[in-house]
Amino acid sequence: MKGQWAIAFNLFVSPKDNIPENQKQWEDNKQDPDDMIKNGHVIAIKKQGVAIIGDYYVLSSKRSQFHYVALTTVSTFALPQRFLFNVIFKKFPKLHKQMASDAFYTYSRSIRRPCTKKREVEIRRLNDKMRYSSISPENLEGDKTKMISKKLKKT
Repeated sequence: MKGQWAIAFNLFVSPKDNIPENQKQWEDNKQDPDDMIKNGHVIAIKKQGVAIIGDYYVLSSKRSQFHYVALTTVSTFALPQRFLFNVIFKKFPKLHKQMASDAFYTYSRSIRRPCTKKREVEIRRLNDKMRYSSISPENLEGDKTKMISKKLKKT
C-alpha cells in the first residue's frame, strides 16, 4: 500500500455540530478530516508508505475492529481470501499456520494495542468532560457540598 492512510475508531458519540460552541475543542482532533469528526471517528494511528494491512482479518476470518481510512490517494494490491485458501494454502499447507501466527503478532503489537490505548484515553477524556458539565452537589467536595445540599433540601 502506497500513500498516506490511517487507522481510526468510532467513539459512538453525537456529532460535534450538536455541542455548544463554547464546549467544542477542535484542537483535540486537528489531524482528523472534518467529515470524520462529525461522524464521531478518531484517528488512532497515521501511517505512510508501504504496509500490509488486513492480513490478520483475512487469515483468521474475522471482521475488522477498526476503520482503515485513506488520507491521500492510495495505491493497493489485494489477495482475496478464496485465492489464499483455495490455491496457495492447498499447495503449502503449513504456510497458513505460520502466516496466521505472524499476522496476529504484528496486528497485536502495531495496531490493536496502540488503537485500544488511544480509544481508552479518548473515552476517559469524554467521560471527564461529561462529569463536570453540570453543577450538582455530588460534583463538589467538602463543606460546600453540605451547605448546598441543605439549601436545596429547604427549597
